[in-house]
This record gives sequence, structure tokens and C-alpha cells, in this order.
Amino acid sequence: MAAVWRALVAMLLIQAMVVLAAQQMAVLAPTVAPDLQVDPDFVGYFAALANAGAILAALAASRAVRRYGAMRVSQFMLGLAAFGLGLLATGALPALLPAALALGAGYGLANPASSHLLAKLTPEAMRGRVFSMKQTSVPLGVAGAGLTSPWLASAYGWQATMLGLAVVALLMALAFQPWRSDMDDDRHGRAAAKSSLIAPLLFVIRTPAILRLCLLSMAYSAAQFCFTAGYVTVLVESMAIDPLAAGRTLAFALIASMFARVGWGWCADKIGAAQTMAIIGGFIIAAACAAALLDPSFGIAGATAIAILFGASAASWNGVYLATVATAAPKDSVSLATSGAMALTLSGAIIGPAAFALLAATTGGYEAGFFFVAILAAVSAVGFLTESRRR
Repeated sequence: MAAVWRALVAMLLIQAMVVLAAQQMAVLAPTVAPDLQVDPDFVGYFAALANAGAILAALAASRAVRRYGAMRVSQFMLGLAAFGLGLLATGALPALLPAALALGAGYGLANPASSHLLAKLTPEAMRGRVFSMKQTSVPLGVAGAGLTSPWLASAYGWQATMLGLAVVALLMALAFQPWRSDMDDDRHGRAAAKSSLIAPLLFVIRTPAILRLCLLSMAYSAAQFCFTAGYVTVLVESMAIDPLAAGRTLAFALIASMFARVGWGWCADKIGAAQTMAIIGGFIIAAACAAALLDPSFGIAGATAIAILFGASAASWNGVYLATVATAAPKDSVSLATSGAMALTLSGAIIGPAAFALLAATTGGYEAGFFFVAILAAVSAVGFLTESRRR
């Protein structure tokens, strides 16, 4: 079990740093937008570009993990995060496209790499909890961004903040080098080079049980990224909440998500993953409908309560989902299945933020975007209930 906890700590810390890097534009959009002379709503399009990069990276992840090992791929993720942050630190508008793709690619590699390593070491009866604990890296990274980045940006400037975080990512990649040999003892060298880039998608398409999970999870992915990419901007623009206070609201939500993920993992181990995912969908619907009604009368307390509800649902389903995919896949194909699954799931993360930004631009408010999220979650929750009956 010592090897399991060691791998869990490594993957949790690395993925948290990658997520923190990817969230900089979301939490600093109201500060960055005036300097770049763009509308703050551009963060939705930035998130969509980042998730396009994540999909491409997820498709390549299985081959990379088998050839170089999960730890080496994780170190490369940190390098991509540093590169993307460095581009943003230039303050140049043309740098937004490659920066978004680099930051998204780092995130796209994370789950196939960590799933491969943890599935190799973790007993099946514990996977729901272990994978959910690893996925607390996402709210940890987002909460870290929400708590620290607005303060750092106000004290030192947003460009210096991103450059400093890039240095931290590189130092972390070097710090894990001593663990690489043990954790990557199953890499196959050049043998993996012959595999096709679309092999993960073909594997998922040919595995109906995993394909159904992927299609249903797309709505939850859309809800998650609409929330993390746009909620701070919604509070600042619609409720005139100070950016620092809005960032703290997001941080509290994601801290709640850390505990919720572990709870959902325990629930999945006890009553089943599909039923647990359906229950999570009900909470997403409630959070989205409440957010659609947001106005200044809610105050910071009401905005925080809604954010916490989002955090405990839309930002907390991933561990259950990934553990289910890992269990449904053959033992030697976990990274392949996870790569294909993440590529499909992240399609929702492209569609969601882009549609949310488009609805905000065309309607002049955020209500339609949140109702759109609620409808998507309702459809998927019903699908997961059907899946639980099938099983």
C-alpha cells in the first residue's frame, strides 16, 4: 500500500499544479482583459481553446505513457504548463492561442497518466476512493488559483504572477525526477511508437459500456468548465463583486469539492457509480438554476452558497467517472481507455464554455447560459439512471 500512497501524492501534487496554471486566465480575466483590450467574456473562448488542446493531448497520452512512463509524461505536463504561463506573461494578444493550447495539453495528459499509474497499483475495491482522492487535485488547483492569484496580481502584477508560477512548475518537474525510475518501470520504449493516434477513440467506440459513460459525462464536463471558467466573471460583471472576493468565492467552492469528491468516491464504492453520477446530476441542476437567478440581492453569501453547491456537484464527479472507466477497461488498456474517454468527455468542455459565452453575448446576461447547463445535466442524469438499471 505504500506504493499506492506514494503514487497518489505525486499525481495529486503534479495535477494540482497543472490545473492551477490552466486556471490563471479564468480567475484573472477581469484584470487581464483591459490590458489586452478584450472583453472579459473572452475567457469562455480561451477555455474552449484550452480544452481543444486537452483533447489532442489526451489522444496522444496513451502512446506517450506506454513509451515514456506516467511520471515522465507528468513532468512533461509541468513543462507545458510553464510554457503556457510564460507565453501569457508576455502580455501579447497573439500569444493567447498557443498559450491556451499548451495549458490545455498539460491538463489533457494528466488523467491518462495518473489513471495508468494508480490502476496498476490500486486494488479494484479501493479505486473509487483512491481515484476520487487523486481528483481532489482539480479543486485544490482551482482553489489555489482563486485564493492566491488575485492577491499576487494586485501586489506584483498579473504578468509577474504568471511568470513566477511558470518557474514553480519547472522546479516541481525537477523535484520528482528521483521517483521516475520506480514509477516508470513498466514503460515499453519504442514498442509503443507504432500505435495510432486515434487508437484510444477506436477502443472506446468498440467498448459500448465505456462509450455510454463518455457520452453521458460530456454534459457534466460542460457544466464544470462553464462554472470554473466563468463564475468569477459573472460575479464581477453582474453583481459588482470585488475580484478578490469573487476569487475567494470560487476557492471556497473548490475546497468544498475536495471533500465532496472523496464522499462521492465512497458512495460509488457502496451503491454503484452510475447511481452516484445520477445523484450528482441532481445537484448540478439545482446549482445551475440557482445561478440563473443571481442578482445583487443575493449578496456575497448567496453567491458563495451557490458556488459551494456547484463545487460539490459539477466539480466533483470526475473521480467516480475515471475509476469506472479504469474498472471497465482491460488491465493492460487503462491508459488507452482513459485517453479515449477523456477526449470524448472534454468535447463537452469545449462546447459548454463556448456556448455559455455565446449566450451571454447574444442575450446580454448569464441566465440563459446557466439554464443551458441545467438542461444538459438533466438529460445526463436520466441517462445515468438508465445505465444503473442496465447494470
